[in-house]
Amino acid sequence: MGRDPTTIRRFINKYKKTVSIENLPRSGRPPALNIIEKNALVNEVKRNRRAPLHEVVNTLQPKTAKTILYEAEICSRVAAKKKPFISERHAAARISWYEKYKEKSASYRNQVIFSDESSVEITTNKSLEMKFKSAPRKEWENLDCTHFEAVVASMPRRINAELEANGGPTKY
Repeated sequence: MGRDPTTIRRFINKYKKTVSIENLPRSGRPPALNIIEKNALVNEVKRNRRAPLHEVVNTLQPKTAKTILYEAEICSRVAAKKKPFISERHAAARISWYEKYKEKSASYRNQVIFSDESSVEITTNKSLEMKFKSAPRKEWENLDCTHFEAVVASMPRRINAELEANGGPTKY
């Protein structure tokens, strides 16, 4: 049969004892909701997504409801704050940056990583090395560099557009 003799012997002994090879019910408390009730809860939350959880579930503990929703990949998040308009001080700082890098050569721009005015720190310690997981690393290695080269080549246009906008927002 291609199976371990011990496994076959255990199945035979189990059948002799219980007249079935089905698994016995697991120990512990049964789930609070069955599959249909879980789906109903998920659908109700999707319909009333702004309603507080304690209003959506009447007879269920909020922790149980949160667990079920988490399993359904539904979790509450705080909406991102809107980006503020550029202040005069910020616009002046941008203009000084543009003036500084306006005349730089293409070879210089190829050696520098430009970013927008945001600075995102992944960790609290800047000296820690960021480690990619294997899937993002593979995607990163498969990226086409022509897009990035086009962005770097467009830097003079971007700088001129920012200078014309006096440091204000542009289409870039």
